[in-house]
Amino acid sequence: MYMGFEHLDRIVGRFIESGLSPELPACAVSRVSRSDQALVAATLGTIVRQIRERELPLPVVFIIGEHAVPEECGEQYPSGRNHNEQS
Repeated sequence: MYMGFEHLDRIVGRFIESGLSPELPACAVSRVSRSDQALVAATLGTIVRQIRERELPLPVVFIIGEHAVPEECGEQYPSGRNHNEQS
């Protein structure tokens, strides 16, 4: 999703209401492929709060899904749960 920042809380809410798990990996990337790129790795349920705490410069690209978080971010998400664990 590109440039959905302004309405992200509503978009994420609708994704979850539609059946996507709040534990689904999510990533927000600002200034993609530039030397000053910034990345926030979270879950669908925490991505809005995580982004607001970081204040990413616009535009931001959002990636949602099982492979959303790059390998260099490791296996752990800010929630402390491994994304492969079952609820």
